[in-house]
Amino acid sequence: MNELIKRELYIDVNNSKQRLIIQTKDESLPVLLILHGLATPTSIFAEYYNEKISAFISNFTIVHWDQRGTGASYYVSLTANTMTQSQFVEDTHLVISFLKEKYSKEKVHILAQSWGSIIGLRYLKKYPEDVESYIGEGQATNYPHFIQCMYDYAKLKANEKHHLRAMHAINSLHIPDVSTDPKVAVKFYNKVKKWSSHFVLEEYNGCDLTAEFLAALKTSEYYKGISAKVNLLKSMLFTHNSTTEELLTTDLSKEIKSLNVPVYFIMGEKDFLLPATSDFYAQLNCLSKELIIVKDAGHVPSLDQTQVFENEVSRIWNL
Repeated sequence: MNELIKRELYIDVNNSKQRLIIQTKDESLPVLLILHGLATPTSIFAEYYNEKISAFISNFTIVHWDQRGTGASYYVSLTANTMTQSQFVEDTHLVISFLKEKYSKEKVHILAQSWGSIIGLRYLKKYPEDVESYIGEGQATNYPHFIQCMYDYAKLKANEKHHLRAMHAINSLHIPDVSTDPKVAVKFYNKVKKWSSHFVLEEYNGCDLTAEFLAALKTSEYYKGISAKVNLLKSMLFTHNSTTEELLTTDLSKEIKSLNVPVYFIMGEKDFLLPATSDFYAQLNCLSKELIIVKDAGHVPSLDQTQVFENEVSRIWNL
């Protein structure tokens, strides 16, 4: 068995120094770029991917990229006005161009998660020639619809269970509209997300993402020492504060109708993004497409149902 090759690189990405963690057993293998979720770099979970989803490390050169303002790519000199979705798309283009040249590849594969899946679809629309295949895990498409689903569910469950704290928090809220102050909309989103997540985890006994994150942070070889951990936490706060306002109004169904790349969505049946993503998928025209719904899973099927997730990606990529 080939020994694991690990590389930690810093490259200049549109005037921002950003980190790539590259792991593989053979550098001639196809390249798989992971576009992580909002403010949570998958470099923290690099060991988890290698141990729990062995199909990845056995068949790809895996690239964990700390996106602009996140993880080791956070610097106090970064300004919030550079943290736009269009900027992240251009950053992705430069990173992929770097990887194509470094590994002599014409195309790469992409696994995108949550926030990263918004950047991923925008990227496919603009630069389809770079991508061999695309998997969106917890694919986000229409955030206003997503928020409405979370709100309706949280309100229903709070009243159903007569959960006084949740009832007080949810029943006093008013759904934002175009005239709502962005800061008020962000507070609404955070409260609704908190309670909807609380009730849905109770419902299917899924993974507590915060607990998984903290456990991984303790052992991650890429966040050793207090300063690295503190910098990560600062980066998460900065990224959330800089991107949430634009995110809350994002609706890709208005701008993406077709894609010239094979597209696969892997969604948990308990994911509040699923209804909007199903509608988006039904209307999407592309080379080939598939929507895979994982039972007893929420927003991150790779954590909730790891073996099912690995089986599906292995089938998709004929591993």
